Amino acid sequence: MERPKTKDPREMKSCDELLDAICEQLDFYTKIAALSHNIGHQVIMDYNADPFNSLMLDETLERGNDLYKYNLEFDSEPQLISLGFVNVADSLAAIQKLVFEEKKYTMDELLCAMKSNWDGYEEMRQDFLNAPKYGNDDDYVDEWTVKVKRRMYETVHNIKDAWDNPCTIDGSSVIAYQAMALGIGATPDGRMMSDIMADGSFSPAAGADKKGPTAVLNSVGKVPFLHTGLFNQRFMPAFLEGENKKLFAEYLKEWYEKMTIPHIQFNVVNSETLKDAQQNPEKYPDLQVRIAGYSAYFVDLPHETQDSIICRTEHSF
Repeated sequence: MERPKTKDPREMKSCDELLDAICEQLDFYTKIAALSHNIGHQVIMDYNADPFNSLMLDETLERGNDLYKYNLEFDSEPQLISLGFVNVADSLAAIQKLVFEEKKYTMDELLCAMKSNWDGYEEMRQDFLNAPKYGNDDDYVDEWTVKVKRRMYETVHNIKDAWDNPCTIDGSSVIAYQAMALGIGATPDGRMMSDIMADGSFSPAAGADKKGPTAVLNSVGKVPFLHTGLFNQRFMPAFLEGENKKLFAEYLKEWYEKMTIPHIQFNVVNSETLKDAQQNPEKYPDLQVRIAGYSAYFVDLPHETQDSIICRTEHSF
């Protein structure tokens, strides 16, 4: 299976062409993943039978099938974990604006900046950092976020496994936004090589959401729910006390009434507390934080993971 040779980005006229190329590559790698998925299941069926549990179900006894093989008829779960699609959307929006519309930079200049990890291109990097970002209720970039989500899902969904189940994208990326990012180069959203990706799969990139928590909800609410996803926010404790409790209750009501955001999870802790816990962990043995789909004691986390939580926007009303 030969990797497709997509169009040279220097010859592209819009980011729609760039997204086409991304999906073409995604199609190629998803087919490889599906093949690996098929082989893995077949090996388990051949070498890891489960006779004990197979005896507990009438239908497996009647068929003379192993339970594992029987389960595959209903859900073989050909899933890929989504990572960084928000960064892709932010990047495409920035390229469309600065390269194709305003023509402030050329694609060749951007490619050189990426290869050098923005070294020598700081002014240019700031322009890409300050380009429209998902999480601010800005239709310009939010439309790209919706387009990326749909196109990636449709591309993957067109590929089926050996049990005729379509592949899907699971957004339960948990801590992968920090761990996997270590091997990812610089990106056109202004991110440096090995820096964290956007946490979760619906969350804005850390620090990119600058217009308040409701603007974030409005952006997230535009993105279609196609599969499991994670959405994280951080609030300052002072804004959830006294009269502010009513505001937070109204905020939760707004989230619920949108009926388009299936999941949201909060950290209610300020940066000063988190930074002090980094320096003086013995003072905070019981401080728990939400990572992305799970909670952990803050002082037990690697320093890089702690930093990734500290750099999330501190929202207030």
